[in-house]
Amino acid sequence: MQAERNIRDAQIAWAKSQGLSIDDKGYVDDVDANLWKPLSAHARAAYERGAGSELQGHMKALHASSALVVNFFDYW
Repeated sequence: MQAERNIRDAQIAWAKSQGLSIDDKGYVDDVDANLWKPLSAHARAAYERGAGSELQGHMKALHASSALVVNFFDYW
């Protein structure tokens, strides 16, 4: 899938332009590094209560849908 590869390449280019280190699977070192701004207290508490382990690793992925949701909706 060329479109998926292009999106991942763009995500990696963005992360590198921000000075972030990325592992070979597309994960950054820290959740907050993958977010436009740090999680609000309310959103952090909600993710901590959740069963998806998002804050322990999933949200560190450049391709994480949870990071996309936070980056788009947590502001509101």
